[in-house]
Amino acid sequence: MTSGVRDVPTDAVDTPAAVPGADARRRWWLVPLGIFLLSRVADAVLLLFLARSEGSAEAYPGNGAVPVLREPASYFNVVQNWDGQWFRLIAEHGYPSTLPTDHGVVTQNQWAFYPLFPGLVRAIMSVTHLPFGVAASFLNIALASIAMCLVYRMVSRTASGFAGAMTVVVLSTFPSAVVFQLAYSEALTFLLVVTALWCLSTRRYGGVLAAGVLLSLTRPIVLPLVLVVGLHAFVRWRTRDRDPFPTRERVRLVAAAVGLALSFGIWPLIGWLRTGTPNAYTDSIGSWSRTLKQQQGYVSWVTDAFTGHWVAGTAMILAVAAQWFLLLRSKHRFLWPPELRWWSLSYGAYILLATRPQTSFVRHAMLAIVPWWPFPEVGEQVRSRREMVLLASMAGAFGLAAQFFWIRWLFIPGPHFLPTGFP
Repeated sequence: MTSGVRDVPTDAVDTPAAVPGADARRRWWLVPLGIFLLSRVADAVLLLFLARSEGSAEAYPGNGAVPVLREPASYFNVVQNWDGQWFRLIAEHGYPSTLPTDHGVVTQNQWAFYPLFPGLVRAIMSVTHLPFGVAASFLNIALASIAMCLVYRMVSRTASGFAGAMTVVVLSTFPSAVVFQLAYSEALTFLLVVTALWCLSTRRYGGVLAAGVLLSLTRPIVLPLVLVVGLHAFVRWRTRDRDPFPTRERVRLVAAAVGLALSFGIWPLIGWLRTGTPNAYTDSIGSWSRTLKQQQGYVSWVTDAFTGHWVAGTAMILAVAAQWFLLLRSKHRFLWPPELRWWSLSYGAYILLATRPQTSFVRHAMLAIVPWWPFPEVGEQVRSRREMVLLASMAGAFGLAAQFFWIRWLFIPGPHFLPTGFP
């Protein structure tokens, strides 16, 4: 009976070039990088094509303190639409020392936006003298490229390389994936989340804390990462008989979890100290709800399930519950890295509890990572290169079609646009 392992000549073992596929393994990053950059070109074409129908900034009934659009509708101006204009204002002028008010009520202002992304863009602008749109777009493409390579690496370790490639395909062509080249903070957020999960999977707990603290200066989503760290610690404790869990690692893991939880308050604290207003951040965030005449107080997908908007809230809860069931009960669930599974579950719950129903949900949902290609076992079933290319092409084409509608109806404001909120 054969062992199933191919015999290798003794004199070839120590020679890297003699190991089958060694050269390809050294260039593993070419696959995710190629997929992602190709999708960026496709999105650039979509942006330029659809920008022809963009209305003028003066004609749009915007409610913000700065224009929502940057004219003319060239590529590097279009990438600054909507929130990009707020990040431009921060990169070029910083944050106000006092909160703007109207009849004593805080109005929309820069303190609603976290500082790390515009700070990085400002640094690039200072060194290269590039305008904001150019610096922001190329920075985000670079950051998201690294993140896609990490996602591919993580998935390929537990599933197949094709599963990793398909994960990159669906993330790169997700309906709102164009934000990876816009002046938005999603690319940086995505990279920091994936970096933290990678460090957790490789037990670099100091790296988890560092990435989490930076995440706390980018977007307010570090709390689901704390839950992932807790689940990681629980599993390590339960399996300590088979996998040693020494005291020093327990201490480092607890310190990382506590540090991550505390980091959630860094930006609200900075806003308080800088403006002298304890609720500077929360009042600034709330100004968008007031401007859009939405319900005041605590509003989320969960609360909507028990109010007059129960249809949308209930549908979203059921969708997330179905995702949880798939990730927890599917016989192929172990093909996903556990850190990615845990993140998807904890982040999904966080989105339901902490965000209100609005069009930006599509952008937020993209960061869940795993659910958008829920078939890691396909790599074991699709064998030929032709089948792989066909399946990837079909998934990519479907995603780009969805992107067309997302950009057309939610990002490029034209005659069709109804100003119901920021995309």
